[in-house]
Amino acid sequence: MNNNSLSMVSNMSPRIFEHDYVTGVLGIKLPLNESAPYSIAIQRRIIEEQLQLEGFFADFKKLGGKVKEFALGIRFIVEDPKRIKDFVAQVLAVADEQFQKFQKWSEKTLKMTKKLVSEYKVKAMQMVGELTKKLKDALEKLWNAVNKMDGWKRALFAIAAAVGVRYVWDQITGSGADELTQEEKLARIDAAMGAMRGDDTSESILHSTPSLVAAMYDTNTDERLDEFLKGLKDKAKKAGSAIKDKASKVASGAKDKAKDLGKKAAKKADEKTGASAAKEKFPPKTQKLIDEWVKTFKKLGAKIGKKFMAGIAIQAIAGALSGGISTAFAFMAKAFGGIKYVLKVAGEPMSRFVGQIKNSKEEAKEAEEGEDDPTDEKTKKEAYIRAYVQQILKEERYESIT
Repeated sequence: MNNNSLSMVSNMSPRIFEHDYVTGVLGIKLPLNESAPYSIAIQRRIIEEQLQLEGFFADFKKLGGKVKEFALGIRFIVEDPKRIKDFVAQVLAVADEQFQKFQKWSEKTLKMTKKLVSEYKVKAMQMVGELTKKLKDALEKLWNAVNKMDGWKRALFAIAAAVGVRYVWDQITGSGADELTQEEKLARIDAAMGAMRGDDTSESILHSTPSLVAAMYDTNTDERLDEFLKGLKDKAKKAGSAIKDKASKVASGAKDKAKDLGKKAAKKADEKTGASAAKEKFPPKTQKLIDEWVKTFKKLGAKIGKKFMAGIAIQAIAGALSGGISTAFAFMAKAFGGIKYVLKVAGEPMSRFVGQIKNSKEEAKEAEEGEDDPTDEKTKKEAYIRAYVQQILKEERYESIT
């Protein structure tokens, strides 16, 4: 590219080369040493990003009804840095409460499943933990990705993040999985695990023996106190002997079993009987609650499915955006249970921007024809872009010949 091309761009001064548009709409992070007129490499990148933005709306005419109106709103938003910023804040706000609830719910769920799997070998709860971890990782990555992005793609990722969070939380509440982390139910399981660990073994001794205060003040003779102290000593001695005998028998039995089965056989036996052993250990009411967890999460996993998990991956969303607005809507409809759900979640904040369009019918017509916003003088830039691109292509052909 020669100096004539640069002077041509300088004379036109199209909006796409203004700093706020380059960074705020196209999402290009400019190096500190770059300023207008930009280097040839940066100019080429600006053109490429702008053409990608225009190409996203190329199949606008395929849309209809409310989807078309929604797309018109997106088109209006992504032409201005401030609109993008405002829209992202508003669309994320419709899912922020659900995201915070999801975070707390997932943390409680993972904490409980970790205990049940690692300490008590409740293998069925492993599925619960794995599903929760996958959902948590996927939603956090998508939500955080929005805050790391700039430009028009950030607005589209914000829609996907808000709808994704709302969709997941609706499935969680719809299946009843949110109720499983209620403090009362978690406390019941904790208490059962505490009893199994022997946290309350001292209670029987304390309740079966009169207190030292009672022995001292409820009697008038020293003999009663001596009798009390002697009783405690005898009880402690008997308890110690019983514990020692029991430990000896358990150790002997374990040794014999290890010899009979071998290390490998013992491991397989433990894995096979892990679930039934857990059922014997837990009280019936607690086991019923654990079974409820497993049943509920199987239901939740079936509702969400692998397609959803793949659909909220950042790479998948980016790929859908490269296919144009029609492809993007089809992608979200498939991932989030229908386009109606997408419009339901993001429709309210979008309506505020659609209402700002001066002549929506005229702009829709222009969009179908692939022309730019007729209501905003600052964004009438397509003619400049095409002229500039044509000039570049002519120069490249000329350079290749010579």
